[in-house]
Amino acid sequence: MGKRVVISGMGIIAPNANGIQDFIFALKEAKSGIEHLQELNDFNFVCKLGGVPRIENSKLYHYIEKYQLSEADLSIKYAILAGIEAWIDTGFEVPEFDNQQTHDDFGAIIGTCFT
Repeated sequence: MGKRVVISGMGIIAPNANGIQDFIFALKEAKSGIEHLQELNDFNFVCKLGGVPRIENSKLYHYIEKYQLSEADLSIKYAILAGIEAWIDTGFEVPEFDNQQTHDDFGAIIGTCFT
C-alpha cells in the first residue's frame, strides 16, 4: 500500500491575497503581489522587487492580538493566520484563549516538503 495523505483544511497567506477565496480570486485576476520594496532599496539590494504578505487587513488578524502575538516575528504571524484558516476550513471552531490549558495539537507544513 502506498503512502496516503489527508488534507483536511487549508489556509493561505500570500503576497497577492490572504485567505483561500481571496487567493483564488487573485489568481483568476492574474494579481501577483510582486511590488517594489523600499526596504530592499534601503539595504542596497540589486533586486528591489519582492512579494510580502500584507496581513494587517486579514479577516483573521484579530487572532494575533487575541492570542497576544503582536510582537511575534512575521513568520510566526503568517503561520498562525494560515493555521487558523486551515483549522476553520476543516470545520472546527477556534477555541477560546486560556493560557492555563493546553488545547489540541495540529501540524502544518510551511514552505516545501520532500519525502
